[in-house]
Amino acid sequence: MSTTLVGRSDALTAAKAVVRDIGALKILISGLMLVPLLISLIYQEWYSAIAFLSAAVVTALVGGASYKRCEDAPEPKRHHAMIVAALTLLPLETRHRDNRRREWVYKLNVWI
Repeated sequence: MSTTLVGRSDALTAAKAVVRDIGALKILISGLMLVPLLISLIYQEWYSAIAFLSAAVVTALVGGASYKRCEDAPEPKRHHAMIVAALTLLPLETRHRDNRRREWVYKLNVWI
């Protein structure tokens, strides 16, 4: 199969729409990180407040940069939305898989 310039342009446009939407989600997530930051400040837990603040800032910077970089992308279609949902949930799945692996190793160590 030969790839034409039009096919590459469509793929680039689709990728820009996905990256822009993931960037917007990252900005929202960074805003949600401010809630536990406020709780940390109320209870004067400065070490966790610094961690939440730095995580929120880094997430907002990455999300804002990706959103600004792909701001001119067209509105997403249904398949773009499905890709965004899958890529957003991917880190959660890998973390869950690591926890199951740790549980299995723990059970193995208990048996030995």
